Amino acid sequence: MFTWFDADGHVLKYLKYPIYRHGSTGFSNLVMSLELGVVMSALLDRVLILEGNATPIANIVEYDSDTVSNRNPGKVTDYFDLPVPWLDEEHACLNGMPAESICGEAFWDVAFCYPPEHRNHSDLASFLGKRKTAFTVTEQMQDVPVLSLDSGPGADTLGFYSYFFFLDDAHRDFALSTLKRMQPKEPYAGLAAKVADDLGDFNAVHIRRGDFKTTMGKTVLGRTSREAIDAMDIHFSRDHLLVIVTDERDDPFIADVAATYSRHVFIDHHILENYRQEFADLPLHDSLALAFLSQLVAGRSKDFIGTMTSTFTAMIQRYRGSNGLNEPFKFLWNELPAADGTALPGRHPPSTHIPLKNGVMVETGKGPFSWNRYSPDIEPTWMREWPESFLHGVRRSISIAQLKKPPEDRSRRVNAMIGRVAQVHTDLKIAINGHVISISAANREVIDRLSHDCAFLLTQSEAGTVTEFAVIGSEDQYEIQFDGQSLARGIPLDRLALPVLSRAILYLAGGNGPDWLMSDAFSRNHTCVVILKNPESNLEPLEQELECRGWRAVSRTMTPINFAKGLIYEQSGANDDGSPVLTGRSVDAFVCCADLGPAAREGGFVRPSVAAAQLMAHCLGFIGAPHTYAGAICGLLETKRLHSASTEGVKAICDAIEADGI
Repeated sequence: MFTWFDADGHVLKYLKYPIYRHGSTGFSNLVMSLELGVVMSALLDRVLILEGNATPIANIVEYDSDTVSNRNPGKVTDYFDLPVPWLDEEHACLNGMPAESICGEAFWDVAFCYPPEHRNHSDLASFLGKRKTAFTVTEQMQDVPVLSLDSGPGADTLGFYSYFFFLDDAHRDFALSTLKRMQPKEPYAGLAAKVADDLGDFNAVHIRRGDFKTTMGKTVLGRTSREAIDAMDIHFSRDHLLVIVTDERDDPFIADVAATYSRHVFIDHHILENYRQEFADLPLHDSLALAFLSQLVAGRSKDFIGTMTSTFTAMIQRYRGSNGLNEPFKFLWNELPAADGTALPGRHPPSTHIPLKNGVMVETGKGPFSWNRYSPDIEPTWMREWPESFLHGVRRSISIAQLKKPPEDRSRRVNAMIGRVAQVHTDLKIAINGHVISISAANREVIDRLSHDCAFLLTQSEAGTVTEFAVIGSEDQYEIQFDGQSLARGIPLDRLALPVLSRAILYLAGGNGPDWLMSDAFSRNHTCVVILKNPESNLEPLEQELECRGWRAVSRTMTPINFAKGLIYEQSGANDDGSPVLTGRSVDAFVCCADLGPAAREGGFVRPSVAAAQLMAHCLGFIGAPHTYAGAICGLLETKRLHSASTEGVKAICDAIEADGI
């Protein structure tokens, strides 16, 4: 059983969050639900524990292609980088800590208000509309180790974040900046961008028919292809390329649309036919991956019209708006039937009681929020997205600590420190997983030390800087600030790099790239040893002895590592933009620096099980996916020499490392 700590040694707190219907729904619904959990965990500064993170079962499409396989479909977390530390429920070890529920209602009946005092805002009633109430997390609840959301009998955590979070301006900026970092994983985003770029300028339409044919309250079987064509003709030229997104290409209804718009592609089949190998090379190549790619491509269309009440359409509309494209939220027709009439699966007398003008909903009321101004028959939670969701132009470099009002006796000092930071002219830049972080300091001594301890990550690139760290102070009593937050104080000069780099890497959690181990690494000839690094450990005598023997420092403080392959990475050059090029090299031995005691040793070396626990505790990625790391770490250590620096003298441990050709 583990007790988890953050980079500063504080016990972590948790938010238990059930994904909508425990996965028994469609992909877009699960994305929406996951977003709510991610934002709540970020706002509350808690580790996110996902309950029911399962493969979506709805809208699975079968293709006559051996390239698409639904035998092992993915989960929604397989497709997105999450900007918060998270665990699946079955891998969370909470040591029996009870959970305190903060909401037992379905999310379509409530809103989340934060900070607590924001419940007094005059706009709350307008924001809620027909919902029951807004819940929050009080200051007293902040100290509870585990908070949970019961959210109705069916894990009813469905909703658009635009409609769910009632936040003051600072917390809203923070929430949206968090969502800007919840991005599609690079393999899927990269292929979607390539497909869209290759298509050039195009319009897109999403025509949903499959499951709507069997859903009560839908009008799809009463619609004609002429209605869809007429709606599209208002906005699209028939000579312009049309991307068709649909779940039933072979339906005669769709065939009529394709015949009318002769310059068209069915985007899913277009990808399979023209990007077969690229699709097959994706981490997952099931029909969910293909639908996700189709959604991302449509999100880059010049113009778009979709199906009302489809969350798949709503996500395309949001992607377009967040991409800075004009998005008036157009629909083929009103999908909501009037209350009267006989309803059958997929068939209900069409109605015009949700007024549309050229496919765009007509405002029928007033209010400060978009949903105040449209028909009350629209369920704002999920039937359509709102412009309040757009991420275009949102500030990114915002930390949660900036949102916490400092105590009165600290505010003057904090403001003074921020003022001093503004005058700093000395800085360096490090590149982590393709992102650049700037570190500024008040004196050259700090920069020189950090340059030494972070040497393999240094970059000259100015592009893509995502946030800043500042180091303030002198005489070995330094303070680290992260986006204005006082992150740690009283840090000696020789121990600055670990809290800076560990928090920087956690800030970029979920990014593509290697795993990270709190350690130094040294090599000589073709041999490499990794030395685990604790904040309180004094490794300089050991490392100086290694250097005297001809060993070279490959990395310091944090080592990028691939446990499955048994490789660490070192800088071997620089790209044209100044970012470092990392190459892999095999690890031959690990040195554990904790006081393990004689029971941890066997045959002169540390037991693999003991060393595995040490590596897990030093691995920043372990908390997010322990089931992935545990097996890889244990398998790797079975074949490596494992030493303990606490039970040997410096010369003895170096002799042991070099013994037997190591």
